[in-house]
Amino acid sequence: MKRGAILAALALAGCGSSVDVSDDLLNRTAAGDPQAIETAAKKLPRTDPGEHGQLEDALARAMQVAPAKVLALVGRDKRLSAHAICVPFLAGDEAPRRLKELVARSRAAIESVTDPALARAKTDCLAEVTAAETALERSGE
Repeated sequence: MKRGAILAALALAGCGSSVDVSDDLLNRTAAGDPQAIETAAKKLPRTDPGEHGQLEDALARAMQVAPAKVLALVGRDKRLSAHAICVPFLAGDEAPRRLKELVARSRAAIESVTDPALARAKTDCLAEVTAAETALERSGE
């Protein structure tokens, strides 16, 4: 019984949010560092909700500077969906012009990718960009 309790505690400890997401990793990911992008993608499924959102946003910002690298991740895991990592978080308190610029930057980066192997991810991400553009237009911003 005692052995079972110890094993259960060890298993639960491994399931927690023990994955460390540093500001350095977030910044390097958002800047398009290939190693950081891969590390962020690997850590994403094992993070708590707050860190999860930060990693998604960092990957979406990386899409703007390293689109082929991030497009290759789309769909690799259920948490790496086009919805999650193709468009940066659009905070309602940011200036409308700034939000439109973020979305336009994402569109331009994604459209620049010509690798046929990434065509499906590109189409999925462009659909997310279009949805973001539509939402911004509907909000009157």
